[in-house]
Parts: sequence; structure tokens; C-alpha cells
Amino acid sequence: MDKPMFGMKYFTPLEKIVHAFHMEEMWEMIHHEYVNLKSNPPTKDAFECAMDVERNGVLEMFRFLAFREPEAALRLKKKQGNDPRKKESSAHEHR
Repeated sequence: MDKPMFGMKYFTPLEKIVHAFHMEEMWEMIHHEYVNLKSNPPTKDAFECAMDVERNGVLEMFRFLAFREPEAALRLKKKQGNDPRKKESSAHEHR
């Protein structure tokens, strides 16, 4: 993954264009969230929960998305009622 265009070398030109627009859209959305967070920082408890990636599901979702680990996908489905994209998260249940 340390090579430019890793994973995209097999994309068609149209797929590369669609991906570029998608990423622009994502960066725009992230920018708005950054501005909101900067003006209204999270509490210490929220920060600690967000940084606890081993217990809040972030690391597991990263593995699922980045590496497509079948075991991670199965654990997510089991935890979240068969939908790994479900917005309701158990991220704060350990607090």
C-alpha cells in the first residue's frame, strides 16, 4: 500500500474519475466536520472513547474495510444485527 494508486491500477478510466469525485466529496464533508469540531471540541470522555479503537469498533471496521478480513465482518454482523454499516454503534457501551 506504499505505492501510488495502490488498488486502483485495475480501475477503468471512468472508475478513476468517479473515485476522484467521490474523494473530493468526502474531503468537503470532512472539512465541515473539522470546522464544527474546532469550534465545539468534544469532551474528555468523548475523546477517550474515540481513541479507544480496540473497544469502540473503529479498529475492527478498519480491518473489515481495508483488509476485508472475513472474521472482522462476521463479528461486526453479530454485534450490530447483520448490518456492518448500521449507524447505531456500540461505541459508547463500554463507558
